[in-house]
Amino acid sequence: MTMRSALSFVFLVLLINAATFFVPMEAVEPSPRTRNTIEHICRSMEDYGFCYKTFHNILPEPDADNKTLTRITIIEAGKNVTNTLAFINSHIPTEKDPNQHMHYVVCQNAYQILQSSFKSALDDYRGMAQYERDTPRVQASCTTIFSIPPFTENPLNERNREMRILLTMAIVTSSYIVT
Repeated sequence: MTMRSALSFVFLVLLINAATFFVPMEAVEPSPRTRNTIEHICRSMEDYGFCYKTFHNILPEPDADNKTLTRITIIEAGKNVTNTLAFINSHIPTEKDPNQHMHYVVCQNAYQILQSSFKSALDDYRGMAQYERDTPRVQASCTTIFSIPPFTENPLNERNREMRILLTMAIVTSSYIVT
């Protein structure tokens, strides 16, 4: 097992352990204050429904504070990163087209940077703004690389869209706890 694989495995274990804290037996209805905060955050997202569902599905308690909402975004973004990296890593060895292979490698590098940023953010809310500052640009490199001809479709389009929303959610929620 390479050092990178070992670190990815450790991150995944930490993420799963942290996520178990947020998995209620049934959906929790947010308190009016929490609902207002979630709605305020989600109204600034490109997909309100995705944002609201992300919070609502794993809300651990009705009256969640801003740190809890931030933690939810970090955990969900971490899950997205892990799943996307697994998808990319499964396609790299079998991709016959050298251009497509190179595009997957660019995305692999981008998502490894995202994974590192979210791992750091999970441990340090105050430093989160620093960790997340460049993540939208890093993630965008995986979106734009597939727009270079001859490619007409991005096989990571939906994963990138969700990641973009989760990044924005994480940045917005973290601004509530560091200001």
